[in-house]
Amino acid sequence: MADNPPAPSVLLADRGYDANNVRKTIEARNVLPVIPMRKTRKLRVAVDRTL
Repeated sequence: MADNPPAPSVLLADRGYDANNVRKTIEARNVLPVIPMRKTRKLRVAVDRTL
């Protein structure tokens, strides 16, 4: 394996990772978070279902 793997461009995760601080950290690294929302989330965030 290469010693220098490429940086990820997308993070696929389940609803357990649906938290504002997780999303902010991922976005700060220029990674697109693809995390479905919990049913109780008031601020709706779009998710690319094709990924």
